[in-house]
Amino acid sequence: MALSSRDRDTLRTLAARYAEIAALPVQQELAQQWRDLNGLRPTRPLVRIFQIPWHEFAGEDELQLTCEDPWARGLENGFRQSLYQWEHMRDDLVLEPFVRCGLAISDTGFGIGEVSEVNDSSGLASRHFSEQIKTLDDVQKIRLPEVTHNEAATAEGYERLSEVFADIMPVRKQGTSHFWFAPWDSLITWYGVETAMLDMALRPELVNAAIGRLVDAWLYRLDQYEALNLLSLGDAGAGAGSGGLSATDELPQPDCDPGRV
Repeated sequence: MALSSRDRDTLRTLAARYAEIAALPVQQELAQQWRDLNGLRPTRPLVRIFQIPWHEFAGEDELQLTCEDPWARGLENGFRQSLYQWEHMRDDLVLEPFVRCGLAISDTGFGIGEVSEVNDSSGLASRHFSEQIKTLDDVQKIRLPEVTHNEAATAEGYERLSEVFADIMPVRKQGTSHFWFAPWDSLITWYGVETAMLDMALRPELVNAAIGRLVDAWLYRLDQYEALNLLSLGDAGAGAGSGGLSATDELPQPDCDPGRV
């Protein structure tokens, strides 16, 4: 669907401000400091403010969404949050001077989902997880995910982004450059926290089987990302680990083909 002129103007105004900030020399300085840190060269401590509870900022005028189109509202929200953080709680995040067009990737998942009770509408409070893995047979509930790429949808998304932003910032197709791989964090949402901790002592063979199955499923997924060419090199602003950025001058290796990571 075509955007209204109002939605389009809103996105372009925000993008122009973002591009102005992303072009500042300080962004290159920050990227170099992250490269130094990741290369174990002395530098100042670097700070990241993330996992921000944005729902607690609901009354801030600068964060109010005005676009009507759902696709446009998602982009508007990202720009407004980045600009708000830059203006009010600036950290050492590197703002990259381009618009990401994520590839239209989907997969069938692990075949087992989280069942939990949440005692707060924000979803950020404590949760109680239902136990779904109780026996060795239950481990087989964890399925191997099948990954697919909808190339037509990726092309459509790229064209739509380019139509709005191309004369402000380049639009870059980008696959996945960072997986948050924490198998224990996933397992306990299916297993139950207390039960999993007790079973590490009382039934270690069950815990080992479950974590082994989950790791195999993740590796199976990663192999497909590689085979389907859905991985991208990380840029200076890409996340790495729990809070850091991945800027480095040690990767990629000299014989790397950036077209097939």
